[in-house]
Amino acid sequence: MFDVESAGDTRPKAPPTIADLVAQFDKNVAAARAGIAATGDSEMMAPWTFKSGGHVVFTLPRAAALRSFILNHMIHHRGQLSVYLRLRNVPLPSIYGPTADEG
Repeated sequence: MFDVESAGDTRPKAPPTIADLVAQFDKNVAAARAGIAATGDSEMMAPWTFKSGGHVVFTLPRAAALRSFILNHMIHHRGQLSVYLRLRNVPLPSIYGPTADEG
């Protein structure tokens, strides 16, 4: 269960350098992968509830919440980042297949 109202200010602090940002991201990815790998099937199928101020927004099995609420959200932001990079004329790596930047 997660209640957004009781979480307090969860906005990340601006990192001092890009290297610090990448290091924090890599650390968080490693911790998330380890946590997911350590979670058994029965725990993944247990109900997980998202609340706002005690009001239930939705309840899903943990696996479904992880897929729809977290992974799809990250995929969405990766898409936003690719548009931003394209607008800044940064060549894009292949994310979903060949890009116009590849010969």
